[in-house]
Amino acid sequence: MATIKMTFVDWKALPIGSVDFTPQRSIYDITREFVRSIDPEIKTTFFEDEFYAISSEKIINLTFKPDEFDSLYDDFLMDRFGISMNSFLSGMLHEIGHIMTFDRQLDRERSIIYYLLNIDFEVERFRDFTNMYFAIPSEFEATRWGVEYYLSHKEQCDNFLKEIGYEVE
Repeated sequence: MATIKMTFVDWKALPIGSVDFTPQRSIYDITREFVRSIDPEIKTTFFEDEFYAISSEKIINLTFKPDEFDSLYDDFLMDRFGISMNSFLSGMLHEIGHIMTFDRQLDRERSIIYYLLNIDFEVERFRDFTNMYFAIPSEFEATRWGVEYYLSHKEQCDNFLKEIGYEVE
């Protein structure tokens, strides 16, 4: 016959504050908080493996998955604005920029251009496509907004990146 030995913890012997019951915030929670610090009405989702904005609804979708073409956007930022920025941050600020610079006329224009650019480019031509894409007025304005926000809130952006685990230069 098996015997069961029971031990009891003397709770009074534990030092006060030795157990931390503070809930840990996820990378998603931290990102949503950062976006809300820019505009509390923006809703942030992480449904797909791509960045996009539904400007009229104030919704952005983000992904932490690196994209093979991130370096092209990084090159565009350096060539056009003379800055280097973390790819996730630049993508997120670009999508927020769509909301902050939303103009229905530019949005219709972008839809038409997207339709016209719905071409399967070879990888070696993708740099040309990227330069054309970011010349679309609504795309350029969203990028410019993101760059200006970054430059005027660099410390806040760097702290956010550190909090979600990115190295900051």
